[in-house]
Amino acid sequence: MLFRYHGTAQRPNANNNRESAHHAAATLVPPPVAARGGGVIHLHYSNRMERLAEALAQLLAAPPADPLAPEVVLVQSQGMARWLALQLAQHHRICANVQFHFPATYAWQLLRAFKPELGRVSDFEPEVLSWRIYGLLPELLDDPRYAELASYLRGGSPADRFELARRIADVYDQYLVYRPDWILAWQAGEAEHWQATLWRRLCQNGAPHRAQLLQELISQLREQAPPARLLPERVAVFGLASLPEPYVALLDALGRHCQVHVFLLNPSAEYWGEIRSEREIRRRAGNVDPELLHLETGNRLLASWGRQGRDFLELLLDYPTQEHDYMEPVPGERLLHALQRDILHLQNRDGEPAVLAPDDISVQVHSCHSRLREVEVLHDQLLRLFAEDPSLSPDDVVVMTPDIDAYAPYIDAVFATAEGPRIPFAIADRSPRRERPVIDCFLKLLELGEGRLQADQVGALLETAALRERFGIAESELPTLYDWIHRTGIRWGRDAEHRQRLGLPAVAEHSWQAGLDRILLGYAMPGRELQLFQGILPFDAAEGGRAELAGKLLAFVEAVFLSAEELAGSRTLSEWHVLLNGLLERFFRPEPEVEEALQAVREALEELREAGELAQLAEPVPLDVIAGELQRRLEAQRGVSGFLGGGVTFCAMVPMRSIPFRVVCLLGLNDGEFPRQQRPLGFDLMASQPRRGDRVRRFEDRYLFLEALLSARDCLYLSYVGQDLRDNSVLPPSPIIDELLDYIERGWRSAGGGPVREQLLTRHRLQAFSPAYFDGRSPRLFSFAAHLCTAGELAGRGRQRPQPLLRQPLPEPEQDWRCVELAQLIEFWLCPAEFLLKHRLGLRLEERGVLLSGREPFVLDGLERWQLRQDLLQLQLRGKQEGAAEYARAAGRLPHGAVGMLELAESSGQVGAFVAQLQALPAVEPEPRPFVLELGDFRLSGQLDKLSAIGRIEYRLGRSRSQDLLRVWIAHLALNVVAPAGVMPASHWLSEAGWQRFKPLEEARELLERLLHWYGEGQRRLLPFLPKASQAWAEQMRRSGDRQVAQAAAARCWRGNDHQAGEQEQPYLALGFAGVDPTADPLFKELAEAVWLPLLSALEEQS
Repeated sequence: MLFRYHGTAQRPNANNNRESAHHAAATLVPPPVAARGGGVIHLHYSNRMERLAEALAQLLAAPPADPLAPEVVLVQSQGMARWLALQLAQHHRICANVQFHFPATYAWQLLRAFKPELGRVSDFEPEVLSWRIYGLLPELLDDPRYAELASYLRGGSPADRFELARRIADVYDQYLVYRPDWILAWQAGEAEHWQATLWRRLCQNGAPHRAQLLQELISQLREQAPPARLLPERVAVFGLASLPEPYVALLDALGRHCQVHVFLLNPSAEYWGEIRSEREIRRRAGNVDPELLHLETGNRLLASWGRQGRDFLELLLDYPTQEHDYMEPVPGERLLHALQRDILHLQNRDGEPAVLAPDDISVQVHSCHSRLREVEVLHDQLLRLFAEDPSLSPDDVVVMTPDIDAYAPYIDAVFATAEGPRIPFAIADRSPRRERPVIDCFLKLLELGEGRLQADQVGALLETAALRERFGIAESELPTLYDWIHRTGIRWGRDAEHRQRLGLPAVAEHSWQAGLDRILLGYAMPGRELQLFQGILPFDAAEGGRAELAGKLLAFVEAVFLSAEELAGSRTLSEWHVLLNGLLERFFRPEPEVEEALQAVREALEELREAGELAQLAEPVPLDVIAGELQRRLEAQRGVSGFLGGGVTFCAMVPMRSIPFRVVCLLGLNDGEFPRQQRPLGFDLMASQPRRGDRVRRFEDRYLFLEALLSARDCLYLSYVGQDLRDNSVLPPSPIIDELLDYIERGWRSAGGGPVREQLLTRHRLQAFSPAYFDGRSPRLFSFAAHLCTAGELAGRGRQRPQPLLRQPLPEPEQDWRCVELAQLIEFWLCPAEFLLKHRLGLRLEERGVLLSGREPFVLDGLERWQLRQDLLQLQLRGKQEGAAEYARAAGRLPHGAVGMLELAESSGQVGAFVAQLQALPAVEPEPRPFVLELGDFRLSGQLDKLSAIGRIEYRLGRSRSQDLLRVWIAHLALNVVAPAGVMPASHWLSEAGWQRFKPLEEARELLERLLHWYGEGQRRLLPFLPKASQAWAEQMRRSGDRQVAQAAAARCWRGNDHQAGEQEQPYLALGFAGVDPTADPLFKELAEAVWLPLLSALEEQS
């Protein structure tokens, strides 16, 4: 409790007895509040924020003399303003005509009321001062007094220059608030270091700054009464944890003419202004006995975490104050309430430890492996709290974290998609760039100005719905557009000229213009992909009904080209304002759902223009400087949406720090991340000359944690990443968690006799589906997700007995499944498991979409080299080998320069040798021959193509694969059964391995019927037939006759090794035979023998 002596608070001497002073203060009755002024600051304090809100409501219940005059309330955050408005509405049934301000903005508003000539923004605001310093820096570099700045800027870019200017402006802004005496002394001519001389240079324009204006206003208010219309009847300052001394002096001066009420959250009912942490006492004592300094720790937690609040309290008590005491006892017998009582009564627990009840979960600490697991665990723990206490509702819970933007994706992923009970939630205080895709897209557009126009960078813009709508592109059309961009070889650069401007060779291949020319020519001249027109190769995919989509792509890309041209170079801030507003209109249609985001960008652009005018900066500024400053301004525009929206509120630490909730959760309390680290700038003089009340991030976060502990009514939930994802090693938590647990260990013991820390701290498993959450062995490990329970059961059994995908055969298919196309039969035998999953079960394992690349090929990988050779093969077969180089470049197949020509020469030689072998064969028939066969219960139909007098001829410019041999073999069986006239019943297969021939067969019908039989079986169950592994088994059996050796060869093909992927990694096989080795199934050998042994027996090598 503070000390009150008829309206003026005084601090007792350190030797005074705290208990007697407390008793004396408690007997005094607060005097009534004067109608106007009184010359004091009315200090209302309580350990319960809701009690302070009630006191403010009672204060505002008395109407002001002017019924239309607004009430003025100063708060620390928008979250506090929102909560306070709800509290006032609850007391008065309405909250109207109450203006909530931040202290700095209200101080400037007050200054403008006394000096109407002041503008909306001061010349010394950091946003303006940055540009003023930016303009001055080049003039200072030759002055030896600024050698420190010159050494930093020498050889630097304009962006480096602006960054330095911005940091200097931030330091001056801190001086204006926390060191106004320095600023005024420098302005008067004192000191000759570079900061002082630069400040005098900045003051030469005669514009007043905040320190000067505040000093004048405070003096004026103390010396004479201002006109009543300039001041409100009363000002309330609610819930602030600290204020710079000039603002407290302003409140004191205002208190002479209007009521000033400060509502302060006070952790302790005792006087605690002289307590110090043990570490601080040791530092102050040095070699002196600490007892001689008369310093006490009081409560260890308050002494360690309360420095910021203590300094603010001391600062307030330097001025005349009238106290209003609303301290209340802490109800409840849980651990959390005991901690709050210890702080309230300024006591420690150094006696016999109390027993912590086993069911006491009022303080929880959870250690997880990642941020995602933190959120998953939180979701289950909240469901448990809701289940155990039906009176607890989601809006009684707040979740705070040092970095809300880092946690927001995981919160959405867990809370928005949870199966079973859904917890309503809202995420507040997010970065506008992450919350509003339009803002993120606009900032990405700015990156195009000096960029390479990479395909992935430009394509990413189309992910924003508002931009797509501007060009009429549907989301479903994106895969097609990405496929076009990839297949036409677009990688980066508008055209050859653009690349030359970037200092690179003027090469047109893989540019946007080359790819777009191909798309447009493909629409104008479809069906001619092997024919060049003036060096352009038509791209047929854009023909017919795709023409409209091609037009949309062209319109979008032309807008990007135009914008990139406009964004290049430097412009004045006014010119940037006009240009970037035009950019918004070009790429975004002002629809209602995005208008708020567009307006935020327009406001940031207007602020930028206004700052340039105030700074009188006529120098052109490059785009990267503008883009960086716009991003900073837009990041600062965090709205009020999400605060107290009727569900669990997720937010950063500051907005809701002292607002009471029944459950307060803090995530991300990791070592090195909380308290947040702040390294002062090398030229920040405040860091080397600290004073009481300075803003120190470390002290702010410690007091913030104290306020969070005090604001929790039923439960304080703490979480951190405490286990390594890779090796499960233990990671330390924030020092604040260690301090809390150490304090609890001194005063409590576990009911079971073990360390109390183990009762409070829960170490969670890596996966949410770990069996430990469902076996009931630990009451602290549980889950509300039924689907995870099933996964956990499978995970537990998976190490013992894998479960097959199909535990019993499927029902017989309909009769029309017995009418089989030859192509269908071939598709089945290439992978029976994939055929069953696709065609009977309707499972489509989506392949990964096209990933756009911003880099042209420097060397060709295996697939790219194969594609090049296929193109060259078609050219040589058509007699167009002379234009192969031009074609390959037009198609974007070759790397640039000599590397591409070497690749072309090597591939052309191999293709030429292959074509020579093909041309030695007789010509094939131009038309295929249809057939229909009745084979047992099946009807097989199809067409036999590539027929010649010597039989069927197939080829592949590449190595011979298992699938190729199966395809040729099944068609060969059909050829032998059909026996078309004039065609020898043989099949010829040419690959890089050479010529191979399937000889005529007498048992072809029997073999084909066997394949159809297994085809029918494969419609009901998964057949363990694996093309590669089955071939390996059959070849080894033919070679050695040893089944064990053959089995080992098949198993190797299935598993793979470090150098080659096994068949088990193919998606459909991985799903169908998850956890199972199909090569161990006896049916595997039967199928391999039925299919591959006849195939290999009929295969002959040809010279």
